[in-house]
Amino acid sequence: MNISDDNRTLTITVVNRTDSGQYQCEAHNPVSEGISDQLLLTVYYGPEDMALSLSPADEVIAVGSNVTFLCSAQSDPPPHLEWLLNGDILDQNGPRLDIVGVLRNNSGNYTCQAYNNMTGRYTSLTTAMQVIEPVSKPIITSDISYPVENNDTVTLTCTATGDITHVGWILPNDVLLDNEDIKASMDNVSLSLSAVQRSDSGAYRCQVWSVINNETSDPFSLTISYGPDSVRISPEGDQEFFTLGSNLTLSCSADSVPAAEFNWLLNGRELEESSREFTIINMTRQDLGNYTCHVYNNRTRMYAEATKFIATNGISVPKISASVEEPVERNGTVTLVCDVSGQLLSVTWTKDQQALSDTGNTRLSEGNRTLTINDVDRANAGNYTCEALGPLGSKASQLFHLNVYYGPDEPQIVSSPDVRTLADGENVTLTCRASSFPASVFQWYLNGNSLVHPQEQLVISNLRRNNTGNYTCETFNSKTNLVSRKSIQLHLTESNDLADYGNKSWIAAAVVGCLVIIAISACAFFRNKN
Repeated sequence: MNISDDNRTLTITVVNRTDSGQYQCEAHNPVSEGISDQLLLTVYYGPEDMALSLSPADEVIAVGSNVTFLCSAQSDPPPHLEWLLNGDILDQNGPRLDIVGVLRNNSGNYTCQAYNNMTGRYTSLTTAMQVIEPVSKPIITSDISYPVENNDTVTLTCTATGDITHVGWILPNDVLLDNEDIKASMDNVSLSLSAVQRSDSGAYRCQVWSVINNETSDPFSLTISYGPDSVRISPEGDQEFFTLGSNLTLSCSADSVPAAEFNWLLNGRELEESSREFTIINMTRQDLGNYTCHVYNNRTRMYAEATKFIATNGISVPKISASVEEPVERNGTVTLVCDVSGQLLSVTWTKDQQALSDTGNTRLSEGNRTLTINDVDRANAGNYTCEALGPLGSKASQLFHLNVYYGPDEPQIVSSPDVRTLADGENVTLTCRASSFPASVFQWYLNGNSLVHPQEQLVISNLRRNNTGNYTCETFNSKTNLVSRKSIQLHLTESNDLADYGNKSWIAAAVVGCLVIIAISACAFFRNKN
């Protein structure tokens, strides 16, 4: 800022916005003075220092939200502001841009452009807005309505709208995804189950995620059609025997989805019955024979059947039961019962494939239905069978194994080496044996003191005087609660030094004796000579 020599001129070079303001000049002479009117000097600048903001200030905006862009710039005069989307001019001007209910196509780069018509300058600032459509609740569909076991491959598809970033599946029964028979597509949208099994049935769910939300489908019930199989007719058993004139209800069941259709045949002839139960009222001889339950699944188009023979004057398969589950020797009586129904003619018993009769401590009841063992002992243990005879033949029970608990008997201790007197420092092994069922528990004692050695065999290393004496083996049976003991004495031999001393004493005595005899003989010789 410069002033001329006569002060008439004020020169501002390279004007700045700070130079703006009200200017006045004042003149005076010796007789008077005066002040000019104010002159407003405006310096135009800008636009510059732009600011652009988005509200709400989120990284992504959900479809349907309302957003506001605010734009400002330093400028005089105030700038003309216009908006552009991806380079295209929008029909809104000014410092504020409002978008109500944003759509996915509102995503892009938003530019605020400022223009000062006095400075002729332009400037702009850009920000991006990403509009995301939230995922909807997914729906699962199947390409096959009624898949059949071992026959079909099923593809389940998870469908949802929105900007999906990830799809996941929740399978029933803790089934693992991507096992040998279940495969997911690369994008996880589809799930393929090859050669479906009945175990694949259950509730399937899928989940979808976006960057702003996630949703889970309702359970999709996958039903695998299978069967019929495992056809059963009850009452169960190889044969059942009934009395003429009685009533009989046969019930047929099968594993099948959907439920199977039933019809009945008697000796190959179809009966007028299509339910799972068939009832015979006042049974006659014409009602006897082979009853067949014929089962059909209209989805799998498969058939299955089971047959049951119905007769009269027969017997059931006998079964043996015992009055005592765990008999102990010489501790009571055991009764075996041969349970059989029907027209029974006779019963025979065997033990270990040998026929039984009233011998020893065994007694048969009248009709041989029960076998009583008095004062039971170990010899009575074994495999028992009973065979029942009826008008149509005989039937034998399954083997019934009778255990008899006994012992322990008096133990026997075997020493190795088999001597009782041992040298100092020698090793010895003691083995205790006792007849017992179940096997006994062993405990050893030395001179009445317990040894921590619950084993059948006791090894004594480096025998000394402090570990010689009375060794006792104690046996115990947890079933009979009986205890039995046996003892053995171990000794050390006398010292070798003492034995050597005794031998040397005898030798000295013998030498002295010989010298005495020689002296006496010499004296007698010289006496006779004189």
